[in-house]
Amino acid sequence: MPPWLDDPFPKRRKPRRSLGPIGRDYLVVNAKAQRGKGGVYEAIDLSVAPPRAVIIKEGRRHGETDRDGKDARQRLRHEGKVLRHLRHAGLPVPEVFREFIQSENRYLVIEMIDARPLLTAKQLGPTPASWRRADKILRQLAPLLQQLHAAGWVWRDCHPSHLLLQRGQIWLIDFETACRPNERRISPWGSANYLPPGYRDKTYRSAGTLEDDYALGVLAFQAMCGDLPPPTFRRRFKFYRRSHCPSHLLDRIENLLRY
Repeated sequence: MPPWLDDPFPKRRKPRRSLGPIGRDYLVVNAKAQRGKGGVYEAIDLSVAPPRAVIIKEGRRHGETDRDGKDARQRLRHEGKVLRHLRHAGLPVPEVFREFIQSENRYLVIEMIDARPLLTAKQLGPTPASWRRADKILRQLAPLLQQLHAAGWVWRDCHPSHLLLQRGQIWLIDFETACRPNERRISPWGSANYLPPGYRDKTYRSAGTLEDDYALGVLAFQAMCGDLPPPTFRRRFKFYRRSHCPSHLLDRIENLLRY
């Protein structure tokens, strides 16, 4: 086509991808996740000087409404409340900077933690796995969960993607489904492989901290063996023996995996 002629059949230009504005003070730079309940965005907070990196969580009205009738917007409001309580109790959780409603959706602006997850999505365990790693994760995480429970909450979503490592410190994130230990009339909740098997067919959860205890046991087993725990002790024992796991550590992990 000569440069002085107009192309009668111009190629269609791809529309520029835009995440759209969220609030007046935030410049979204990346969408970390996008689901029916809403997105999770990395953004720059321009309301402060100097500007700071933040995470913006979105809870859409009617998004992923659960059996208890709560939608993503209600769960996000709940998470803001839980984060404030846990932060006040001295737990390593992100600081809440702001909450607001826009176009009937709720937004929670929180501190961005410059850290990496305990395990990537494709990892079943650390490299190399060992009983010493299992002992270390128990020594680091068990006191945090005890502190969380003493503050009056059960996490119910403890798994590697929600545990961030920053220079040896563990940070806890994502508390949309946290509940009080004595709450019973709510549906069981947890991530695949970290929810107690006995909870999968239940209508309501039982009082206590079983969800967090079981998840801690799974995490310790992964750190020791590089794999998820089989459903029976007989099969798990092969992993313990192969890892030369001390009896006191075996007993502790098994107590956590008991449901």
